Amino acid sequence: MKKDKIIAVLILGFTAFFGYITMQLPASTMEGEPGPKFFPAILLALMALCALILFFLKPKEKQPEISEEEIKKYEDLGMEIEKEDDEEFEIGKAMILFGCFLLGIILMYFLGYIIGMTVGLTLMLCYVGWKVPKAVLISLIITCFVFGLFDILLHVPLPAGKLL
Repeated sequence: MKKDKIIAVLILGFTAFFGYITMQLPASTMEGEPGPKFFPAILLALMALCALILFFLKPKEKQPEISEEEIKKYEDLGMEIEKEDDEEFEIGKAMILFGCFLLGIILMYFLGYIIGMTVGLTLMLCYVGWKVPKAVLISLIITCFVFGLFDILLHVPLPAGKLL
């Protein structure tokens, strides 16, 4: 059995066990409100669905290796060949992204939501390879959209900043 199928079976076992425990919770504590079993049941159902998809998903076939001579022939014709990245997950890269996000949260506390999140998102996008002007523009658009959605449309105040 392949590794992904083993993991899928383990996740299904996990969801079955915790699904049993979740079903012991009361359905609702107040009439008309979702009870304590509502959100765990939804999350467990989504986990089970993802595990089933993982179990039945066919593995991606590897493309045959292309020699350097064939690459040069394609380049002479003006064509590019995309190479697969076989990069392993590195915890250091993930921690740097998390640090950028944490810096955005800290700046949000002191300078407000728009400035903090714009800086945090810009740093993360620049780290993954975006050019600075494009990263700043996309960060501003996303930040202003979320601000408008929460603050204006839903009337949920976002942090204004302790220093401003």
